[in-house]
Amino acid sequence: MDEQGEMAVAVFSFAVQVQGGKSFADIAKEHGVSRQQLIDTLLSEVNTKIAVVKARRHYG
Repeated sequence: MDEQGEMAVAVFSFAVQVQGGKSFADIAKEHGVSRQQLIDTLLSEVNTKIAVVKARRHYG
């Protein structure tokens, strides 16, 4: 599986866990990171996706 596929699975898994009632803190603890590290990682991924969309619009 490529990196995009792995990220899609991770995001889907995260969404399923949140919808299942787990908190950010619960999920972070399961992965051995702090709640803030989890939030920072999620925001980083979102910001990267936004930058890609902007670049495609600009150069597309």
